Amino acid sequence: MTKAPPPSRIHLLAAKDANVLVVLQRKRAKLFHVVTVDTRRNRIEEGSWFRGKLYPLRCDVSFDGNFMVYLAMGTRGTTWNGLCRLPWLTTLIDVKNTGAWFGGGFFEKATLLRSNGWSTGNANLHERAPLSVTPYRSRYGGEDLGVIFERFERDGYKRDGTVWSRKYSKRHPELTAHYLGYFSHTIPTMPAGYTFSFSLDDYPELLDGASWATWDLDGNLWVARPGAVQKFNLADLREGKASFSIDLDRYEPPWKSAP
Repeated sequence: MTKAPPPSRIHLLAAKDANVLVVLQRKRAKLFHVVTVDTRRNRIEEGSWFRGKLYPLRCDVSFDGNFMVYLAMGTRGTTWNGLCRLPWLTTLIDVKNTGAWFGGGFFEKATLLRSNGWSTGNANLHERAPLSVTPYRSRYGGEDLGVIFERFERDGYKRDGTVWSRKYSKRHPELTAHYLGYFSHTIPTMPAGYTFSFSLDDYPELLDGASWATWDLDGNLWVARPGAVQKFNLADLREGKASFSIDLDRYEPPWKSAP
């Protein structure tokens, strides 16, 4: 009997000023899928399938939801930084990276992309980019935390040690991201890499098993679980039941069914 593949691992990026949610689906170890969701109309658009590896915690979506910055590793081990127009990974600009150290970045402002340790030897980078690109050095280091913690600060999360919390409004419960640490592949009960868990005050069990959670522009809570994404408005939270969900494991790359 053929063993069923494990469910996808999901990361979420919510645009700051647009009704756009980016879903980064890790279908298998070296197969990623980009999906965007209109968070107001619940409309899904499938984008690129990528053979290789994306580093989700070093990715970010622009304020208007049009662009994504990412760090990628190809099947031959080459790494690069890219800026693409969603939901496609085709680069508008790309810069080679040295392995997986540094790379990626975040949008500090609507028209400003902060690049995480990119090579400075790209004279025409600014001419090709649709917005300003400026390097930075994070006090949180050059890997995942140097991007994701900057994203948390930009989005209004408050830090208390290894815990980051944010209330969307006075009517909303507080969403908390707990940084658990770095786990290696030798620990079977934990995903490898920098790992987080999430909690929601007033609804302590709602986010059990969630790999990521974030507020969208309208104050809806989007939750990533193995193989699926769920949407909760305030009424949904009180009822403990999502009003909209996406089964991401039903998606397959186009070449899988090709003759």
